[in-house]
Amino acid sequence: MDIPSDLLAEFVGVTNASETLATQLLRDSGLNLESAITSFFAIQDAGGLPQPSSPPSDTAAENGEAHDAHLARVLAETELPEQPVRAPLPQIVDTLLPSMPHPLAAGRQQPPLDAFTQSDGTPHGDGLAHLFRRPTHLDFSGSFEHAMTAGQRRQKWILINMQRADVFACHVMNRDVWADPDIEALVQEHFVFWQRDEATSDGSRYKQFYRYGEPPHVAIIDPRSGERLRTWGGDGAPIDAKVIRAALADFVRRNSLESEDIIPSDSASTRPPEQRSAAAASDAVSSAEDDGDVEITDDAALAAAIAASMETPGRKAATVSGEGPSEGSDESVPNGATGPDAMDFGDERAASRLLSATDPTLNRNRSLRAEQDNEFEESLAMDRAKELSAKAEADRADREAKEAAHEEEKAAESRELKRRRVPDVPPKNCSEAVSELVIRLPSGGRLQRRFLSSSTIGNVYDYVESEAEQLSGGVFELMQPYPRKSFTDRTVALSELAPKVALVVHLL
Repeated sequence: MDIPSDLLAEFVGVTNASETLATQLLRDSGLNLESAITSFFAIQDAGGLPQPSSPPSDTAAENGEAHDAHLARVLAETELPEQPVRAPLPQIVDTLLPSMPHPLAAGRQQPPLDAFTQSDGTPHGDGLAHLFRRPTHLDFSGSFEHAMTAGQRRQKWILINMQRADVFACHVMNRDVWADPDIEALVQEHFVFWQRDEATSDGSRYKQFYRYGEPPHVAIIDPRSGERLRTWGGDGAPIDAKVIRAALADFVRRNSLESEDIIPSDSASTRPPEQRSAAAASDAVSSAEDDGDVEITDDAALAAAIAASMETPGRKAATVSGEGPSEGSDESVPNGATGPDAMDFGDERAASRLLSATDPTLNRNRSLRAEQDNEFEESLAMDRAKELSAKAEADRADREAKEAAHEEEKAAESRELKRRRVPDVPPKNCSEAVSELVIRLPSGGRLQRRFLSSSTIGNVYDYVESEAEQLSGGVFELMQPYPRKSFTDRTVALSELAPKVALVVHLL
């Protein structure tokens, strides 16, 4: 390595060392002048070099090789000072996984741990987080009691989905079941959807009253009584979207909150345990045959039926306080025990009824609903009575209008008939005798006309009724004011009257 002359001269000027030693120290320090000078004085302090007093003599210069060899040996034997050590890095404390709440902790509702987000809330990957996202747009945000109240108010069933963050089948359901458009439409129209993690206080409380196996767990709850009507899952395996879609559609088709009766479903979840395996095997064979992609032989169908019949049924009916466990049950209840601990939740309907009977919120809601139903029925009865009265009034008015129209039509026909019977007005130069009549009407008006003297009083009556509509069909008589005379005989000829006469219409 070539040593720059200016660097070498500066080192020699500071240390008064030989060029050979300066070259070696600068080369060892990587041409770092300060490090080379520090090494030189360290060697000198250790006694390896004589204190410089005067410039080297010519004799020393002549013996430079021996002197350099001596310096090199001293340098090799001398321990150089250690390089300065950097300060240690500051201590960092970080939480790799947030502490999980105790399942029975009260007071705070902890959100479930998302398997696809880090502890600081940032997603591991946008693709997975979006693919397995929870159906927050469907989920009811309130507690279980609030969900029951909302179901009663909206006339919707309660659809439960219990999950656990470390069970991948739960995330598969979020991806395949709740993201299905048909299932989403069914849930939004007919159900209040309530999805919780078992680690939350709501989820722990639900599992305490409604026992089930491993999540995912899906159930339908009656908002009126709290009774669990349908269940799916419980074995830790994902539930197929086709099964959920068909079961929910069948349930809402068969049942209504307006009816007190719950019609059993044809699904395997509502059948007795000893029938579920055989039904599942039969459904699997039928499904494969319908799909057409698997050929089912008689031997395969027989094998499936035999395998289903060999399966043992699950836990039998539950026992309640005061009774011993049923035969075949592996659980027992102490005599005299009360409350949720005294119940074997194998009988789901008994558990649901007990929860409903002991929950004051549900009882208050049920009483309030009964009062509202009574008020609604009374209001509905009053509205129906008003509708019937209005309909009767409308029918009566319509009937009267039709009768009036019919009478008017008859009166018009009668006037037309009488008008035809009235003889024509005789001409002015008529050779026959003519009678001129002035007839005063009850309304104050008057009629004036000429008749042949051979005409009768009946012709005058017809004329008055055909011209005065208010007298059509009425009862009246024609009278002569002076001398006062009433003409009731309609066959009397006008020739018996004066040629000019005034008559008055008198209503009877």
